[in-house]
Amino acid sequence: MPTENLQFEDIVECYQFIGSHLGAAAPEPWKWIKLTVLIDETSALQTVTYRPQDDSRPIGTFSVKSPPYFGFAFYDLRELTSDAERGLFKKCVFTLHSSGNYDIEFDYGIENMDEEMDAVRRANDLL
Repeated sequence: MPTENLQFEDIVECYQFIGSHLGAAAPEPWKWIKLTVLIDETSALQTVTYRPQDDSRPIGTFSVKSPPYFGFAFYDLRELTSDAERGLFKKCVFTLHSSGNYDIEFDYGIENMDEEMDAVRRANDLL
């Protein structure tokens, strides 16, 4: 069972962990879930949006609160995806589709990280 020190050794295992917990945390049936994580050495901030299965409902938001160590997976993912040229990513966008497929994007060069993190904190305060 993973702990705060997940230490994934395989990138696919890490993706599966993220996807399974995202899908399980959704408050209702969904078409897609988009998790955006801003991360540095001291904090990982996340926002989650989703499209309900029922198209007449608006895009929603939720928080992934279980397991409590969910955010630690992104520190492992940073290590697994880093290289000498790019270093560690600063932003990750993980989109999970109801089919089980996923897309993932990394941003390694955010110039105004403090501003980006403040914006996420403000958005999360509205949830």
